[in-house]
Amino acid sequence: MRIVSSLKSKIIISVSVILALTIGVGTWINIGFQRSQMEEALEDNVLIVSNTIKKSLAHAMLEGKSKEVQNILETIGGYHNIVELKIFSPNGVVLKSSKRWMIGRSVDAVTQKWYLANKFSKPIKRRREGIFSVLFPIENAAPCQYCHGSVVKLNGILAVDVSMGQTQQKVGELSDTMFLWAFGITAVLAVSLSMFLTRFVTNPIQDLITTMERAERGLEARVTVKSTDDIGRLGET
Repeated sequence: MRIVSSLKSKIIISVSVILALTIGVGTWINIGFQRSQMEEALEDNVLIVSNTIKKSLAHAMLEGKSKEVQNILETIGGYHNIVELKIFSPNGVVLKSSKRWMIGRSVDAVTQKWYLANKFSKPIKRRREGIFSVLFPIENAAPCQYCHGSVVKLNGILAVDVSMGQTQQKVGELSDTMFLWAFGITAVLAVSLSMFLTRFVTNPIQDLITTMERAERGLEARVTVKSTDDIGRLGET
């Protein structure tokens, strides 16, 4: 293990490890920050889209156009990044959905749990599923009571599910790029350091060692180190 035990190798390995850790941690923090910024931007877009959908549905409901409500859900539900739009009852039954086959079924347990916890009008990350979900209560306002009566306070809950896939893909691409950049910087610095040490440290020291060995054997020896640094001054002595 002569290579690893040499001074140059020890310095290069130590510095490379420090650089890799420093740049790696910095890159990881930066990626986390970029992910947070992208997700916040997506949250804002989700809220804007969700509020627009809510107003469109409210207008159709006030006019008693139940079929138009379903058509709106199906039309908007086909847009890019929209996973599903649905309206479900307080007891968890899907009343309307952009996916017709979901009508009459029970809403998923997680969404029902959020409804019971009153988590309304705020995007909720479902990172494992790659989805942002927003719930909006459809209150039984005075104009709605003509059809729904005045007994219930809530006619239903609008759930908007938006895919995080595009954002996650961008974060993945950014991560790959930044880690490659970090690896490249570390490699360039390691090679540069190796060349510097070889030129200004390893070669002069090797010349000194060779000269001293010749002198010990009683042979004529002259130091050829011409630098003016510490190694050069050592050679002059």
